Amino acid sequence: MLIEAALERAEHVDVVVCDLEGQWPPAGERAGWLAEVHPTATVHAVADICGWHSPDPCPPGCSPAWARHLAGLGLGPWDLVVSSEDYGVLFAEALGAEHVMVDRERVGVPTSGTAIRADLAAGWRWLHPIVRRGLTRKVVVVGAESTGTTTLARDLADALGGPYVAEFGRAHSEVLAARFGSIDDVVWTAEDFAVIADNQEASERAALEVWAADDDVVLGPAGPWLVCDTDLLATAVWHERYLGGPTRELVERALAGERRPDLYVLTLPKGVPFEQDGLRDGEHLRDWMTERFREVLDESGVEWIEVAGSREERVAEVATLRSIPPVRSPGSNWRFGTPRTAPRATLGKVATPVAEAP
Repeated sequence: MLIEAALERAEHVDVVVCDLEGQWPPAGERAGWLAEVHPTATVHAVADICGWHSPDPCPPGCSPAWARHLAGLGLGPWDLVVSSEDYGVLFAEALGAEHVMVDRERVGVPTSGTAIRADLAAGWRWLHPIVRRGLTRKVVVVGAESTGTTTLARDLADALGGPYVAEFGRAHSEVLAARFGSIDDVVWTAEDFAVIADNQEASERAALEVWAADDDVVLGPAGPWLVCDTDLLATAVWHERYLGGPTRELVERALAGERRPDLYVLTLPKGVPFEQDGLRDGEHLRDWMTERFREVLDESGVEWIEVAGSREERVAEVATLRSIPPVRSPGSNWRFGTPRTAPRATLGKVATPVAEAP
C-alpha cells in the first residue's frame, strides 16, 4: 500500500529494505520480492543501523542518523516520504521532505509487518503471491523403487497443508513402456531425462504459483511448505542407473537458486514389501539405489534425513518437525528476524509540489 501510494504521487520512488545480520528472510530476498511486485520502483537493501536498540522503538535521534546514513550511501535527496507510522514525520523532517501518512489506523489493510512477523498464518492472506512463494520452503522425498516415496510425499502434503508435486518420471515411463511394449524393452536416452527434468521443474513452478495465489489457504503450524515427490537430483540418480553415469547438469539445476530444497527425505526399503507394478526394475536394485542416494545427498550440502517404519511413523517423523530444520540457511531463524525499528518509509522524488504531483 505504501509503495503504491508513493508511485501515485512521485515520478521516482526509492524503497529502502533494512538489512540486519541474522534476519530471515535475508534483506536481499525481501528486496527481490519487492522489486518483482513493483518493477517501477527502485529497491535498495541497506545496512540497518538500529540493531543496537532493537526490538525497542527508535529513539528520536534515529531519524537524523538514518538521513545521514542514506546520504552517505549516495541516496537521495527526496521530496516526499510516505509512511503509516508516527516516526515517518520525524524521518521526513530529517530529510527535509514532505510527509504523507497512509492508513495509519490500518483500515485499508488491517495488519502490519510486526503482526505478520508475530503470526505468519494469520497474516498470510495479506501477503502478495510473490512473497508467499518466497516464504515457502521445500521438502523433497526421494528413494528407491517401492519404498513408499510417493505415499510419504502425499501424506506429508496433507499433514503440512502444502501443495503436492507428483513425479513426472513415472508418467513418462508409462508412455515409453507402451511405445516399446514393456518397461524391460525401453531404450532410455539422455533426451528422456531432459524431458523428465523440464516437466518436473514446470510442475513444481505451477503447483507453487497456484497455491501461493490462493487467498483461502490456511497454513499449518509448520508454516508454508511445498512437498515434492522426487526432483532433479533424484532424476540424476536414475540417469546414472539407466545410462551408466551421472549428469552434473541435473544436480546443479536441482541445487541452484531459490528453489534449492530445504530438506530431503530418503525412504528406506526396510519394512516395505516390494510391489511390482509393471514399471519397476526389481527388488534386487533397492539396496544399491538407497546407498547411491545416501552418497548423492551427502554431496548435496542440503539437510537430509532417512525414514523407515510404518506409514504413520514416517509421516510423524517429518511432519512433527523433529527432523525438519527450523532454519532456511545457516545462521538464520525460521521465525522472522527481529522486527526492524528503523524507518520503513517509502521515499519519493517529485518534480512538482506533492499536491500537484500526478
